[in-house]
Amino acid sequence: MTRRTNRSVPQGRNDMTEAIQAMNVMAAAMAQQAAIQAQRDAQRDQRDEAASAARALNEFRRQDPPKFKGEHDPDKADLWLQEIEKIFEILHCSDNAKVEYATYLMIGEAEYWWRGAKKMMETNREELTWEAFKNKFLEKYFPKSARAEKEAQFLKLYQGNLTIAEYAAKFESLAKHFRYFLNQIDEEYMCERFESGLRYEIKELVGPLEIRQYQVLVEKCKKVEQMKQSRLNKGVGHNDQHNRGKQHQQYKPYARPLGNARDQPRPQNGEGQGPKVPSQNQAYPVKCFRCNREGHKISEYPIRPRVCYICQKPDHFANECPKRKDDRAVNRNNINENVVRPTAKGRVYHINGEETPSSSELIQGECLIAGKSLNVIYDSGATHSFISLDWVDSLQLTITTLPFDLVVTLPSTESVKCNTACLQCPLIVFDMRFNVDLICIPSSMWE
Repeated sequence: MTRRTNRSVPQGRNDMTEAIQAMNVMAAAMAQQAAIQAQRDAQRDQRDEAASAARALNEFRRQDPPKFKGEHDPDKADLWLQEIEKIFEILHCSDNAKVEYATYLMIGEAEYWWRGAKKMMETNREELTWEAFKNKFLEKYFPKSARAEKEAQFLKLYQGNLTIAEYAAKFESLAKHFRYFLNQIDEEYMCERFESGLRYEIKELVGPLEIRQYQVLVEKCKKVEQMKQSRLNKGVGHNDQHNRGKQHQQYKPYARPLGNARDQPRPQNGEGQGPKVPSQNQAYPVKCFRCNREGHKISEYPIRPRVCYICQKPDHFANECPKRKDDRAVNRNNINENVVRPTAKGRVYHINGEETPSSSELIQGECLIAGKSLNVIYDSGATHSFISLDWVDSLQLTITTLPFDLVVTLPSTESVKCNTACLQCPLIVFDMRFNVDLICIPSSMWE
């Protein structure tokens, strides 16, 4: 029994060694398999990540983002940045994705610039975040000098001829560059600045309300503008109807004066008060439309030989008349000799409002001509309405030559001869429209 036990000991040791070796081989195989699986998982994750990035890029491109070529225009650079940030917000892009997408949209000069700027940031070990990218971008394409110019435009902005909607849009586009509105917008100051730039006729109505909510202020101004426009249109329509009632009356501005009006005979018993309308029982006389005589019709008009309208002789027409040629020769020789134009007299007591400031007959105010506000002096003693030639040129008004010379007596008892006028010039006073004939007077007379 003892001998058998001693013989089995070496055999057991060999079995143990073999088992350990087998286990080591198995462990190595399992480790190798685990490494291979981990490598496969990493590759799968990389593929999934790449596919996800590709899908995100395609989704970004479907939004049709604008490209940036590097134009040195602050407005274009600022607009491009706003457009892509709007897309980033919709797609919930990460900080790194924002930088990658923005650089993807840069082409031409902008792409070359960003490559150099990125290398400098890496050399200086600066963190490449979206805020860092924006700061570098704005330093290049929207520098401090451009921001200062936008800020100055904001502080000097006035409505002028703009509508409220146009004025508000320009006001808001400049307000975002105002340095005190970068971190927090002071709405009260914003309303005060907007109100100070309004035209006076709107400011005088909304100013006393002291509105300090920007959107409310803009809407109130729009309503005031609509009311004034509607009142103006109503006044114009009334004038048009009034003018249509006089469509058969021919307007003759500043007709040639024919003596003193007091010397003209006054109509008696309704004569001269307009054409008489015949009664129903009264028959219309037969009148020829060619010779304007009664007693025959145009079909019964006697045929007469054609004669020259100048010399009343047959065998030639007026354009071939020898008398006409002789008259033209005489007129060319005497055109600048003994030419006498009819004259009329005018009187103005005040030119610039400084002659008699305490006079009750002098009223100073404003009016609108061609969309521009002008100072006006209402002189009850003046015989005509006058306008400076400088303003005529500035407003580009149409000038008509008068058929006579108007001799205007000035406050200094001097006289000036005027022969041009702006006829039927539209003039707006207190939202009421008038068509006024303005005599053009030299600008030196207003000094």
